[in-house]
Amino acid sequence: MKPVVLQAQAKDLHNYLKTVNTLDKNNIVEINGKLVKIMSELNENLAKMQ
Repeated sequence: MKPVVLQAQAKDLHNYLKTVNTLDKNNIVEINGKLVKIMSELNENLAKMQ
């Protein structure tokens, strides 16, 4: 994937975090899902570089 994808995912996570008022279970699950997607893309990019 291109770095633009990672940037878009990070921006999406940032925008979501700005809208969260309270950290309940559903919000934490959503944040975790977004972080997992970012880490997966990053891992894929790193694997291609090796």
